[in-house]
Amino acid sequence: MAKKDAIFDYSSHFDVTPYLTEVNASITNNASNWQTDRVDNMWYGAPTADAPTPPSGWDVGTFKALHLYDIDFETNYKELDATPIHKLIRDIKEAFNLPNKLGTHADGDTAAWGNEYTCHTDESNFVHFIAKECAAFPMVINPMAFNDPKQSGATKKCELIIGIQGGENNSLDAHEMSFKVRPTMTNQTTFNTHNKTLADASTAPASYTNQTLSGSEFTQNGSVMLINCTNQYQPATVSRTVDYTVLHIAWYGHTYAQIKALMDAAIA
Repeated sequence: MAKKDAIFDYSSHFDVTPYLTEVNASITNNASNWQTDRVDNMWYGAPTADAPTPPSGWDVGTFKALHLYDIDFETNYKELDATPIHKLIRDIKEAFNLPNKLGTHADGDTAAWGNEYTCHTDESNFVHFIAKECAAFPMVINPMAFNDPKQSGATKKCELIIGIQGGENNSLDAHEMSFKVRPTMTNQTTFNTHNKTLADASTAPASYTNQTLSGSEFTQNGSVMLINCTNQYQPATVSRTVDYTVLHIAWYGHTYAQIKALMDAAIA
């Protein structure tokens, strides 16, 4: 599988910088609405099992998620949009002709935001946080929605990730990200076996290793990137000096190829 089948950078087709000040302010205003996200559950060898007490370096609070349906609406923010984060997602979906855009009512009026949209059965929209104290973020594959009651147990097929802050960890601009992908490493069983061995040995998060590389590994930097969740990938961070925050539009029923085809057609 080629790099373009695992990750693709669309940063040059959508400028996120005009949104960042208001988006960051909205995130700050919703600090009490974050949910604990047990991302560490993916590295114990049985991602569907109840997560054990997390070891130091993956403490509760290391990973958090802020779902759009938990964000307090800002009265009369801007036309149809409830918050700056809602507007960013609306504009990205319009720019790339992505699924589950806001539609129109029967009378022809454009639909405003509502919980039924942000909780679409094929999709989740959320801000994700990794604390600078995170000891490690190994490769993941087929990540499951552990913390989202609307998508509980569902497996992501692909996601569009938008950088908000934390790029300084990779000597990039704050809103830029760096990801590694392994396009040919798609076997969930061998992934689970590798991590179970580490977990059974009580390996500390900082000492966690990835599977031995099979095939190619690529690194991609950017601020708007589509990632194929059916192969292994991870944030390519050397060290963390600041917290890391990104926005996810994740699909559970659309494949990477389907979403990429829509996006490529929109910018053609």
